[in-house]
Amino acid sequence: MDTTIRGLRVVWSAVLGAAVVSAVAAAANAQPAGAGAAAPKVAPRDRNAALEYMTLHEQMDKDMSALVSEEWRPNDADWVPSEKLSLMLEDNQRLVRRIMEASRLPTYDMQLRYEEGFSLVVPHLGHIRQFTRVLVTDARRLALAGRGEEAVERLTAVLRMSRHVIDDRILISSLVAVAVVSASHKQAEHLATEGLLGDRGRREYIRAAKALLTDDPFGVARCLAVERTMARQTIQPFVEGKGNLAGKELAAQLRRLQLSGEGVKAVSGMMEEEAQAQVDLMDRYYAALLAAWGKSDTPTRLADLDKRLQAGDFGVLMKEIGPALSRAHVSVERAINETRAIIALLVAAGEPAPEEDDEHAEQDHTGEQ
Repeated sequence: MDTTIRGLRVVWSAVLGAAVVSAVAAAANAQPAGAGAAAPKVAPRDRNAALEYMTLHEQMDKDMSALVSEEWRPNDADWVPSEKLSLMLEDNQRLVRRIMEASRLPTYDMQLRYEEGFSLVVPHLGHIRQFTRVLVTDARRLALAGRGEEAVERLTAVLRMSRHVIDDRILISSLVAVAVVSASHKQAEHLATEGLLGDRGRREYIRAAKALLTDDPFGVARCLAVERTMARQTIQPFVEGKGNLAGKELAAQLRRLQLSGEGVKAVSGMMEEEAQAQVDLMDRYYAALLAAWGKSDTPTRLADLDKRLQAGDFGVLMKEIGPALSRAHVSVERAINETRAIIALLVAAGEPAPEEDDEHAEQDHTGEQ
């Protein structure tokens, strides 16, 4: 699935570019409704963060973005953004502020086309990763200038963005959330150990970090339930009612999804009944994943499922396309442990007000003041 998404990013770039050009042309040719017509008003809290992110990505200084990526070294304690990049970031503070404002919006709905199954496009995840690089780099710049409170505001915004993309309810979004949270935590750790955090910023970061520690951190269980449905929606139409052509049509669809392994070859010769059995085994695999996730022995269960998957217990089709969750679970658990560790570190740096932390753990995500 990751390969499919990477391939589709090229298609999305072309589609998005055409859409932007069309929208600009339409806006230029639009006629006012009347001389005294007022522009429609949208209350800030009613905005959709997803649309804000898409807009801000289009407005981002491409030279700055490229230099941020070039200099990106979040794990380096001695990382110092160049003077050129620092000046670019200073010149783009309006964009930075708008990204932080978008992260505070309570509504986030990317309106993903889940019905497209494995053909689903997710270009916004690249945007979120780049916003994270910009915010973390700017935080590093500010921290080195002794502006720790401003720095932690940017890191806290990264945590809020991660909670937005978790709401996509697809596995790759949750893994992106894991990656951006880890980058933010690493810089927060640097700030704390270097004594650059004030009490207010420290408390805000603690609240945002605590909000990640839900019953389903990073939303993986929800993702598996959604992807179970998406997998069936991707495969079933090319099997049901296809008779002797079921295997050929299914194999052709899998090749369109950039899959071409032995499983695809095996599927291509199947009749409808055989192909349907593969779909049923696929569904059984997702059910097993859901049953294994979130348990005290999840790593053991997932490792066993990975072995069974490779042994063909869930069919040749699932062996080809099935997500091996063992590594994903390791990443998620690492991020959860990092979250707990940074909370402990920041609490030790100066006790927060307990009632404030507990009562307003969701404050940053809702945007309430």
